[in-house]
Amino acid sequence: MSIFMILIIIFVLIFIGALLIYIYLKNDEKKIKEVDDAKLSRMGKKYTKIEFETTMSSLYFEILDSLGNEDYNNLRDIVSDQEYNKMLTEKKDEKDKNIINKITNINKGVVKLIDFKIINDLEVAKLLVEYSDIEYALGNREETNEEGETEIKQVVIAGDDTKQIFHEYILTFVRTRTDNEEIKCPTCGYTNHLLTKSKCVGCDTLIIPKTMHWVYTGRVSTNIGK
Repeated sequence: MSIFMILIIIFVLIFIGALLIYIYLKNDEKKIKEVDDAKLSRMGKKYTKIEFETTMSSLYFEILDSLGNEDYNNLRDIVSDQEYNKMLTEKKDEKDKNIINKITNINKGVVKLIDFKIINDLEVAKLLVEYSDIEYALGNREETNEEGETEIKQVVIAGDDTKQIFHEYILTFVRTRTDNEEIKCPTCGYTNHLLTKSKCVGCDTLIIPKTMHWVYTGRVSTNIGK
């Protein structure tokens, strides 16, 4: 075998090896690095990954419901000030344009805790959530009836009120770091774990300031789950 053929074989092997490494690295980038129970335990947490995922995803869907029902008192307690003001501004713009945005038929899917860290005096958690829902906007439209009279009717002006839309977001939640994550309610005695609101889960009594419990600070759209 000539030296030329040997060099060609070596080049082909190197090329194939480099290609396989590249494919492996690209696939590895798409893998979701999940936070496990061991990491949470090392950080002093008494709740599990599944408990955290379940609680925080429920909080997010509660936010969607509260926004749709314009329950601003609840929103004020479970979202950051910046996010709350953003929601109010968007809702005001809708009303100025006589538009009502609707979110219905939420089908919850995958939830994964993909990051949990402490930055200075803040704890930051990121969750990947996948779900589908129906989203559409209602608005007023002038229509002429059979008698030739003009009527104002509320109709779908954007979106589709029958079609499910798939969503995948990375949600961010933050809270002020504290040594005590279990607070016993002075009124009913219930021990509150995984603090997500200022009120006691057992009796609705105000027990902690907003900065001590988890609040939602926003989301970014992604497709890493695919």
